[in-house]
Amino acid sequence: MKVYSYIRFSDPKQATGDSVKRQTAYAEKWAKAHGMMLDDKLTLRDAGLSAYHQKHVTQGALGAFLAAIDDGRVPAGSVLVVESFDRLSRANYKAAQKQLDRIIDAGVRVVTASDGKEYSRESVEADPMSFIYSTLLMVKANDESEQKSRRVKAAVRRQCEAWIAGKQNGRIVNGRDPGWVQWNEDKNRFEHIPERAEAMRLAISLFLKGYGHVRIFAALENAGMRVTGQKSAGWLYNLIRRPDIIGTRLLKADGEEFRLENYYPPLISEDEYNRVLVACAERSRSPRSVGGKSKIAGLFTGIGVATCGRCGRAVVARNQTRKLKNEKGESYVVLNADGTPAIDRRYVCAQCGDEKKSASISAKYVERALLNFTGNQVNFESLISTSDRTTPLSASLAEVRAAIASNEKRINALLEASLTDDGIPQAALRKMRDMEAETLKLKDRETTLSAEIAVLSNTVDVGLFEQWKAIREQVLADDYAYDERMVCRKLIRDTFSKIAFHFDTTTPTGGRGFALELESKTGERRRLTVDRGTGNVCALEIVGTDGEPLVSARSVRVARH
Repeated sequence: MKVYSYIRFSDPKQATGDSVKRQTAYAEKWAKAHGMMLDDKLTLRDAGLSAYHQKHVTQGALGAFLAAIDDGRVPAGSVLVVESFDRLSRANYKAAQKQLDRIIDAGVRVVTASDGKEYSRESVEADPMSFIYSTLLMVKANDESEQKSRRVKAAVRRQCEAWIAGKQNGRIVNGRDPGWVQWNEDKNRFEHIPERAEAMRLAISLFLKGYGHVRIFAALENAGMRVTGQKSAGWLYNLIRRPDIIGTRLLKADGEEFRLENYYPPLISEDEYNRVLVACAERSRSPRSVGGKSKIAGLFTGIGVATCGRCGRAVVARNQTRKLKNEKGESYVVLNADGTPAIDRRYVCAQCGDEKKSASISAKYVERALLNFTGNQVNFESLISTSDRTTPLSASLAEVRAAIASNEKRINALLEASLTDDGIPQAALRKMRDMEAETLKLKDRETTLSAEIAVLSNTVDVGLFEQWKAIREQVLADDYAYDERMVCRKLIRDTFSKIAFHFDTTTPTGGRGFALELESKTGERRRLTVDRGTGNVCALEIVGTDGEPLVSARSVRVARH
């Protein structure tokens, strides 16, 4: 039989003190005195995990030890050494008793180093009061933890209220501060850690340009900045959408969330932060963002704008090496002037493209048609300047806020019913949890819509057109102008709410063509019909909400470049 030592401390700082040495030394001494061997494989250590919240069971080594008992890997007659019962559990009475029962019922003895007492099935049967005493010790520890938790929450709440009232400007020690700041004790304020703040600003800047997480992490590492996170898109989005980026700290205390403005030195402006929120929301709706696999960035893919006009599925880019056949019927790769393989770029419907060969069109024709249209000031201003660009978003925001208020009212009604009746039914409890989850999603949507309205309110239409005009020639001249194409992607996302690709249409003269149905952020619609063979725009129509032309193709002058 073996002796197992269980070590737990809720504050990682205790790891540097005597806690570990003291508990380990006692376990070694006890094992030697009783002629047993201290197990060095299952010796358990839960550093920084709370016994009050039971994280040492659900997430830590004690849970693994209990599972090992259940699996028979810890044989009966073994000994578990703990410093005291409060190290084992600070849970409520029932949970603490059940946990201790589970250990001793498996034939494992528990030894407490603080008083040298042993607890086993035999000792508990011979002296039931010892078991009651041990349970009371854990219950006492639970009460002390609850009181401490209440005091900490109350203290944090008072500090937050004082901060908001302008009566406190010191540090509130609760939770973790972001990794790019440090506390200056002498100046009584937070300050940026220069190299980390620089890395964050670079990551945000690249993100706003449209870069995917793969290229952002590569750029950071190329700049000599080490990334310690998970290097995933989700991790990056969570990092850069936190409000502490603009100096705001969110703290929860005593069931309430406090928003502490100007708590940290901001990294970016509020306008930039709103743009980050909008970009995160758009990318989460369209996960197929550019991730660094292709050297040519698709202008329409991965930004949640381009869809197939036939089936509604997303439009994707397919870049393939261009091949031709010689006189003998043999395939060969077409080369560019610099000797590199030529790329045949096409936009394809994710669904129809596998069913119909015609459900794809040359990328250069699509891009040229759109850039010629947006590069014409008359066309562009008629598309975005006819109404308040924030009106549709404001209406959506009002609906979301009404839904949040309705959910919260229903949740409160269920809570009040549970206080007056014998208890809330399980079906109602599940319903309440569903409503709480839905409310959280609605609040995220509320934040995004507010950010989108702020971004549009601060965007000057003329300035947006000038950006389109400036980027046009650069994008059309070079497929590999990656940075310029990323800027163009962002402009498409900022200007249009939807672009429907109609892959197989008829031109006004009866020829084969394709059409782009453009819907701006203001709800204005235009339809461009393009000749499939030449890429020339041969018709421009103003389209109604039902998709039907409001003005015929013949009555509208087509702008060509």
